[in-house]
Order: sequence, then C-alpha cells, then structure tokens
Amino acid sequence: MQLQTARRVIADKLKRYPRTYQLAKSVYTKLVPKEHPYLSDFARTTRDVFFVQIGAHDGKTDDELHDFICRHRWKGVLVEPVAYLFNRLISNYNGLPGLAFENKALAESDGRRTFYRLRQSDDATLPSWYDQLGSFDKEVILGHKKYIPDIEKYIIEESVDCISFATLI
Repeated sequence: MQLQTARRVIADKLKRYPRTYQLAKSVYTKLVPKEHPYLSDFARTTRDVFFVQIGAHDGKTDDELHDFICRHRWKGVLVEPVAYLFNRLISNYNGLPGLAFENKALAESDGRRTFYRLRQSDDATLPSWYDQLGSFDKEVILGHKKYIPDIEKYIIEESVDCISFATLI
C-alpha cells in the first residue's frame, strides 16, 4: 500500500512538468509489468475464483483485481461505503455475472457508524488519490496532511451503514 501511495505522490508531482511526466510514464510502462505477477500466476492455475474486496472504491482506479475480474469472470463481493464511488463501481462492472455489491463499510458489528473521508472535489491541487481516503478514525485521514496541507477543509463525516464480516459472508 505504501508503494502505491508513493507512486501516486510521484505522479502528481511530475504532472506539473508535462514533458517529464510523459517521459517517466513511457519508461515506467515499458519497465514495469502491467499485471500483478502473483495474480497472473494465480489466474493461470486456479479456476472458479471467489473474492471479497473491502473498500472497492470505483472498481478501476489503482485496482489490480479489475482486469482479472473482467477477463476471467471471477465471482465475488465488492464492498464500498461511499455512495458516489459505489455508483461508479456498479457502472464499471455493469453486465458482469457473479458479482454482488454492498454499499456499506466493514465493521465489528452491523449498524451505522461515523465515517470520515474527503468530500468530492474538482480541486486540481488535490492528489489523484484523495478520494481513496476513508476511515472510522479521523486521525487516519489527518495523517495525510503532509500530502494535503489544508486537508481539514476537505474532511467530511457521514453516517454509513456497516456490515460485520459474519453477516457479509
């Protein structure tokens, strides 16, 4: 997870220099395999896959499972508590059989809890991954202040439906 965050931070900084960004992107694309090697091996050797993805976001952004789900028709459950991201998630997997979606957050017990995240924004100063931040603990969100200095002005709290792992299964 730290590697993904580092990749996003570097990409966001490089975008300020379009020519350098394009060159770096070109080199990265040629040097780094597109697919996750473990998942590629797993997909070649395993049939009838069932997965559970917690915090599925929109099902595409920084999601290493997406292509495998689509290509190999993996079956599973995708859980995402944020309504607008949940709507994108359903849209991005539209028509694929064997998928179940839960517009909830995973918690110790069923019910409702306060969830902290950053509000949806078109602010170009925000890193591309800003909408992937979400937690029951506000301090987790505030811990990203070094990447988003004025993060407090974007934090919202909302009550979300929660599901326990036992209920989900």
